[in-house]
Amino acid sequence: MECEKVKELVFEYSEGDLDQGEKLKVERHLMECSDCNLYFEKSHKMWNLLSKFDTVETKDDFVARFWDRVSKEDRKKAGIFDFFGNLRVNLVAGLAGVIILVLGILLANTFVSRQHSIVFTEEDRADEELIIEFDSAVSRETDELLDVYGAWDVPEPPSNDEKIDENKGG
Repeated sequence: MECEKVKELVFEYSEGDLDQGEKLKVERHLMECSDCNLYFEKSHKMWNLLSKFDTVETKDDFVARFWDRVSKEDRKKAGIFDFFGNLRVNLVAGLAGVIILVLGILLANTFVSRQHSIVFTEEDRADEELIIEFDSAVSRETDELLDVYGAWDVPEPPSNDEKIDENKGG
């Protein structure tokens, strides 16, 4: 007999619900297979522990009453006017949604680029060329005026070797 089959029959075996032939097959397998024998022992211990717990006694109609109550609760929730039962919550949620929507539209209009309405005309191109020409003329003129003062004598920064000699005192 295979291990899977024995594991399926362990509970019935421990309850004595197997016929004589299956009982002998399970016993033989349990003697030969240490894994299944360990599984049987652990299962048997667990069922013994569970049998020590006190059971809760219920009335005979417990299950029927349970399902009746579940169906009543389901019918309560499915009412047409359930929306109005939580009117205050629904109004607050709706108002918050409207405020968020309006703010989103306002912010989108504020920060969205309006480049689609800008038209670059021939006059604009001419103005831009004039500005570029003026800027280069001013730069040339500034360079010529500064030449009067001669070259600027900017001392070169000391090299790392010179810094080391200064620190040594040499």
